[in-house]
Amino acid sequence: MPSWKWCTVVATNVRGRIWVVWNPSIINFTTIETSAQHIHGQVDLHVSKVKFQFTAVYGLHSIAARASLWTTIQQLGTQITESWLIMGDFNSILTAEDIPIGSQVQLA
Repeated sequence: MPSWKWCTVVATNVRGRIWVVWNPSIINFTTIETSAQHIHGQVDLHVSKVKFQFTAVYGLHSIAARASLWTTIQQLGTQITESWLIMGDFNSILTAEDIPIGSQVQLA
């Protein structure tokens, strides 16, 4: 991995919760924007010439703190016209059935 490249949000969040790591001999990743909760960029696959947008997410723990993440995702969604892969830890659940029995949770 010595020749691999990386992007992290340490500049906006000292905990560095999000890392995007890639092998530049296989793909290129161009960072477009970052925040404490996301890294967004363009992925270019060298061999297949496929290009797509990629967003790595780490949602903050409170509903209020995550609100700006959802706004960002909605804004990105209106701007992206090509394939888009978004993944990560949103620290959010869809339904109460998604948590272990007895755990406390606030739905976001």
